[in-house]
Amino acid sequence: MLTNDRRITMNVIISMLILTLIFNPFCALLAQTQDKCEKELAEAEQKYYAGRFDEAIEQARRCLSNSDLSDAEQLRAYKLMSLAFIAKDYLEQARSAVQKLLELVPTYEPDPDQDPPPFTNMVKEMKETMEQQRQKEEQAKQPITPPEPAEQAPPAKKGGSKTLLLIGGGVVAGLVAVLVAGGGGGGDGGGTPTPQILPDPPPPPRPQ
Repeated sequence: MLTNDRRITMNVIISMLILTLIFNPFCALLAQTQDKCEKELAEAEQKYYAGRFDEAIEQARRCLSNSDLSDAEQLRAYKLMSLAFIAKDYLEQARSAVQKLLELVPTYEPDPDQDPPPFTNMVKEMKETMEQQRQKEEQAKQPITPPEPAEQAPPAKKGGSKTLLLIGGGVVAGLVAVLVAGGGGGGDGGGTPTPQILPDPPPPPRPQ
């Protein structure tokens, strides 16, 4: 029984040693890569502040080509590239770098006391653009509801048209009667008075 326990213990120890031998070089390589990128990013930032924007962009790109880069280092590299592109007035490339930065960290907020206003404004504009795009995509995914049919008016009764015709005829007949009555009364006293004929003036006196 003790022999079996010892064998199991030895097997576990050997397995752990093998795993250590396998993963130790990988972990060491990963640590070296991250340390190297940290140094390159620090050098790239110094070159950016020295006005050597192309060299800063190139070093940041080299770091981003490493798939083992942490999120914090990627954010640092994208921010550095954005600042360098803005300094060179390459606004399209700067927007692209800012977009990748926000895709990596959507809640990122620039520091208005440390970051230049063009970078701060670009981050704000890109956030609004990405939010509008997200809303459009969500609306496109929603099913389209067909419109409700409009309510139709009830059909008119069959005797309705005849009733309207009778009422209209009665109104017309009444108007004609009023007009005729008004025209007849005008000849008695309400019309235009007949002009009176005045007598001729007397002849002038004859001379004596």
